[in-house]
Amino acid sequence: MDKKIKNKIKEKGGIIKTSELVSFGAYKPTIASYVKKGELIKLKYGVYALPEVFLDDLYIITLVTKNVVFSHEEALFLNDLSNRTPNFYSFTMKYGGKLPIVSNTRNECHYVKKEMLNICLETRKNDVW
Repeated sequence: MDKKIKNKIKEKGGIIKTSELVSFGAYKPTIASYVKKGELIKLKYGVYALPEVFLDDLYIITLVTKNVVFSHEEALFLNDLSNRTPNFYSFTMKYGGKLPIVSNTRNECHYVKKEMLNICLETRKNDVW
């Protein structure tokens, strides 16, 4: 893999979308060859990671799914209001949204009207993303 592209991926935290790779000068067939050689791991459609990167399911969900809000047990955990790691991912999204699938995990999805999704929404940046 081109060092310039690899450095750009590292700058993005080691997880990147196809559109970003293309903007860095990688062609789609080249991306497929990186996966075949083991230089990149395909996580989901359009999402790739370097092999040495810690894979964070929550970050991957945010990349793959639009308008997902971590809620219930997950929100408590992310805001340090619970000392238990949730057994499953809880999130809320608008009716008709596509349910994100994360391998080897159980998900609990709650649906609300579109206009209700952003009520009391809090955005935080963590150390990883």
